[in-house]
Amino acid sequence: MRSILILLALSVPLFAAHARPQGGADLRLTQGLDAFSTLAVDAQTGERLRFCSSDDGCPAPTRFIEVGLRDERSDTDGDGLLDEAEDLNGDGVLDPGETDPLNPDTDQDGLPDGLEREGATDPTRADTDGDGLSDGEESYWETDPTAADTDGDGLSDGEEVAGKTDPRVTDTDGDGLDDGLEATTGTAGHEADTDGDGLEDGEEDADGDGAVSVGETDPRVVDTDGDGQGDGEEIAAGRDPLRAEPAPEADMDGDGLSDEAEARLGSDPRVADTDGDGLSDGVEVRDDLDPLNADTDRDGLTDGEEVRLGLNPRDPDSDHDGLLDGVEINGANPTNPADPDTDGDHLLDGQEDRSRDGRFNIDETNPNDEDTDGDGRVDGLDPQPLEPEVAPRDLEPGPISAQQHCAASLGGGGAPWWALSWWALPWWARRARRI
Repeated sequence: MRSILILLALSVPLFAAHARPQGGADLRLTQGLDAFSTLAVDAQTGERLRFCSSDDGCPAPTRFIEVGLRDERSDTDGDGLLDEAEDLNGDGVLDPGETDPLNPDTDQDGLPDGLEREGATDPTRADTDGDGLSDGEESYWETDPTAADTDGDGLSDGEEVAGKTDPRVTDTDGDGLDDGLEATTGTAGHEADTDGDGLEDGEEDADGDGAVSVGETDPRVVDTDGDGQGDGEEIAAGRDPLRAEPAPEADMDGDGLSDEAEARLGSDPRVADTDGDGLSDGVEVRDDLDPLNADTDRDGLTDGEEVRLGLNPRDPDSDHDGLLDGVEINGANPTNPADPDTDGDHLLDGQEDRSRDGRFNIDETNPNDEDTDGDGRVDGLDPQPLEPEVAPRDLEPGPISAQQHCAASLGGGGAPWWALSWWALPWWARRARRI
């Protein structure tokens, strides 16, 4: 818009009847001076202009220009406020407390000065209520630009917009907890279930005090009791979310037993082999062994050792020879716990080791030697396996006289008693003696 800087102002009536043949020059007028001596200067072109009244005659040549009259009741910036209402002291300077008559939005908040005056906001202050949102932004969010906390939830409108909650609604996510409370406790005001455990924050903080009280689950933690199951999952399954209980299908240590089963048995759900016997808890339960006892049959060998040796970890004497498996393996004179007659002498190992201590004692036959006394007879077929004797060859069984038989019967001379008792031996014993 073109304007004219007035050096000597004209009275308003002088120009009231002038036509607009050209131009668009503006003139700000004050009253009380002689019109015929008035000089004006076009502020854009610098042209000096003298005005006269056409009624009184003007010296030729006279240039008639349009003078748009702007009196003190003009609104230069079109903001809905008269210039005199903006420049209160009329000094042409933007003083504190004044709006700029040449700027429709003095505080640059997106709202015209006149609209702010009507709406009770301050056109000289971009954020009238100091809530972090400009007055124009509050118009967008439909919040109250004169109240820092429109919904009264304890958060300013600016904090709510930044935190993705609704500044017009006390409980944005509808979880039963006010946005302001959630901001102080660490839950999300825009998410009803902050920890994603299937329970809304208000369900977990039942008393709405923002603290994890007795009997409440933590709305910030999926698994309050730390048992590996979410709070919502436990409640749905009828379990206590505040008491650590393993899920029926959970198997933390991968031993083939669920954590719940291990809890019932008393084994450690975090250790695959609770008793350290070399067999996993699941294998021991499957094989009817005790996962809490490394030596289920108490024979001196761990269950794992017996399995590796092909023994029965449920039977302390796997070969039923009268000796414990552990004694046979770990004794000073070890025998085979899977063979009842280690040396094949027709005597069980337990018959030979009568003390059952795994040692070869002086009054016992050796379960690792078929002929303990070295007399050529296997212990099981030797009447005196600890006394070496040589059977004479001429005592092979044969016919005897009645006299010899009688003498032997009466204890007289002739063959010794043991020779006469030859025929009392079973056939296999007589055969063995010949061998």
